[in-house]
Amino acid sequence: MFDLAISGKIVDPIDGVYDANLMIIKSKIEKIRDKAMQAKHSIELASSQLIFPGFIDPHVHMREPGLEYKEDFLSGSKAALHGGVTTVADMPNLPEPIVNKERLLRKKQLANKSFMDILHLGGLGSPSEIRELAPFVPAFKIYTAESNRTRPLTWNEIEAATRLIAAEKKPITFHCEDQEINGKAKEKLKNKSYPEKHCDERPPESEITAVQNAASICRKFNAKANIAHISTAKSVKIVSVNKDLMTCEVTPHHLFFRKEDMRKYGNLLKVNPPLRSESERSALLRALKKGRIDMLATDHAPHTMQEKLTAAPSGMPGLDTYSNFVLWLMVKQKLNPKTLARITSYNAADYLNIKNKGRIKENFIADLVVLDKNGKTRIENKSLYTKCGWSAFNGMTFPGKVVCTIKNGVIAAKDGIVL
Repeated sequence: MFDLAISGKIVDPIDGVYDANLMIIKSKIEKIRDKAMQAKHSIELASSQLIFPGFIDPHVHMREPGLEYKEDFLSGSKAALHGGVTTVADMPNLPEPIVNKERLLRKKQLANKSFMDILHLGGLGSPSEIRELAPFVPAFKIYTAESNRTRPLTWNEIEAATRLIAAEKKPITFHCEDQEINGKAKEKLKNKSYPEKHCDERPPESEITAVQNAASICRKFNAKANIAHISTAKSVKIVSVNKDLMTCEVTPHHLFFRKEDMRKYGNLLKVNPPLRSESERSALLRALKKGRIDMLATDHAPHTMQEKLTAAPSGMPGLDTYSNFVLWLMVKQKLNPKTLARITSYNAADYLNIKNKGRIKENFIADLVVLDKNGKTRIENKSLYTKCGWSAFNGMTFPGKVVCTIKNGVIAAKDGIVL
């Protein structure tokens, strides 16, 4: 007998949308059939509801170890399940960056308390540390400019690191901004003060230049790369020209907000790379619809509200509201569900080399999220699970509802409550 049967509309990134019955035993999808079979528990979905593969976020900052007052693996995993995210890739930039095997193993041990699956990207250590770390990480992270006090690398250093990582046959997630361009822009604006100044201190040309440089370096060493939190149409075009080597991800905040919105929300919207103009935001949405952007990534980067209102570090939380944003893309922006399944799970599974996730398929892990296109949901800070306790979407109403998140064949969140 099966443990769980789910009847309804399936959204698969390859096969598209179709009616079927999912038969689950323990943590795996055992059978997909036209007719339901006997199970211990059964769920029959309404016609407005869709079953997606559990969302995979390729870019988060869980803050542990070292910054647990902002977030930790337990609170972050609850926020993820609340938002329909069942797997994440955690970045290595911590007070003690994850640049060697010893630090990675310690971090993995801490992550065992999580309710979800967490992959860990590697940071840049010495050449021997990179080689030692490579077998244990799905990818490495390179910052091409300072971001929240990460040390900016020279392009010569970036080229040397890329050569080493490519030799280990690991991909690289690039945070692409140009340090020199940012420095000149900041110097030019040093005596000015206005709400969106941060956006002009890190202009579009900074990202575009860095993406082009990264593409050239990757081409030189045949290195696979992903451009994180892409924010300009020209950057997307560079990635498209180099699609045999490069992918890119986009964040909900770059698709939803404009730099002018900082006049209303202030430093809550301060992020790196910064928000762009309305024309750039619209261009990113068009690129997403056309399949030119590969992944939807939150860049979940929680800071306390007090920090955002004072020192104003860059970054915002995003895991709690991932599914709400997917519904906004589907209902308001008319993205088709098959495309959404690709950018929220399948492509990330491919980039991170996860073999048994990202599709609704027999023998795959039963990580699923059920979304309802009907109804609406108001985002409220008091309902969030992230430890930082706030969202830039607070007070906004999104279309649809998140029905439930299923992790390893078990309902882990339902009707906004993590179980």
